[in-house]
Amino acid sequence: MGVNVEPVATFENLNCRENFIRRNFTEQEMTYCYSAPHPAASFAGRWAAKGAVIKAISSAPPHKAQRLKGGWFVLPIL
Repeated sequence: MGVNVEPVATFENLNCRENFIRRNFTEQEMTYCYSAPHPAASFAGRWAAKGAVIKAISSAPPHKAQRLKGGWFVLPIL
């Protein structure tokens, strides 16, 4: 099991986080989050979910997951 918490404040200033967001979220995730009533909360929730999944599968062999630039796995959370 993986558990993760991310403060919404981490994503409050989305303009300053644009490079981070593009590196770590899929186009579908970004579209969903930017159209949500509170985009920062949507990004924070998905980021926390990605962290929880990584913790839960951290013992999985590396060849079982596709890596993005920067080392994060492709984990769309929709």
